[in-house]
Amino acid sequence: MAIRDPDIEPCLHPVRWPVSVADAASDYDVVIVGVDTAVGLQVLADLSARPASPPTIAIAGSGFDGKSLEHVLLLAELRGAAATSTGPAEAREIALAIRAVIALEDAPAAAERRIA
Repeated sequence: MAIRDPDIEPCLHPVRWPVSVADAASDYDVVIVGVDTAVGLQVLADLSARPASPPTIAIAGSGFDGKSLEHVLLLAELRGAAATSTGPAEAREIALAIRAVIALEDAPAAAERRIA
């Protein structure tokens, strides 16, 4: 899958050592995590727990350990995912999700200015 968007530069980081993913994530604006396994959910939780970590998008194509896909995506939200999607996701869907998450990250500052 290739994301053909001039504003999005994809980078694939293999999950050999989940901690290294969390360490490397601070270099990016958005992180996409596959949460088809307990390891993916743990990586997501570790990323979300770090101060100033980028927003995450969780993608799952199936459940695991007897959990339904919907349950896994709910767990991802509870662990801090800014957005979730079912997989396999198409490049266009991922690009739209990235733009939406970035817009949400920018929205609180704008909303605070209007409320105050």
